[in-house]
Amino acid sequence: MLDAGADPQLVATWINQAQTEKASAQQDLLATTTARPETLTTGQIEHMVSALGSMTGRLLTAAPERKRPLYESFGLALTLDMPKRIMTVESQPSQTCTYGECPRGDLNPHAR
Repeated sequence: MLDAGADPQLVATWINQAQTEKASAQQDLLATTTARPETLTTGQIEHMVSALGSMTGRLLTAAPERKRPLYESFGLALTLDMPKRIMTVESQPSQTCTYGECPRGDLNPHAR
């Protein structure tokens, strides 16, 4: 750009503005990715469960194709061995329970 005759001061202003916008965007991103969800109280959880009614009954009567997204959102994989009448349930939550932070601290500081 400078070779094409652009004003160096104007280019420096653009660069500074872009760097300021980038820093602001990085701060916004950091704030959204590190924000922890509200912790529910026991009373709030009890209210939610009672408001939902009998989940067992609802799940038993729901069509399998309607249950699948619910189970997947919880990170559940259910496998039925019909001859043995055994259901295997595996759970792998999609998000870490600690929101990306190890509760024991950084156990491998040299891996960076």
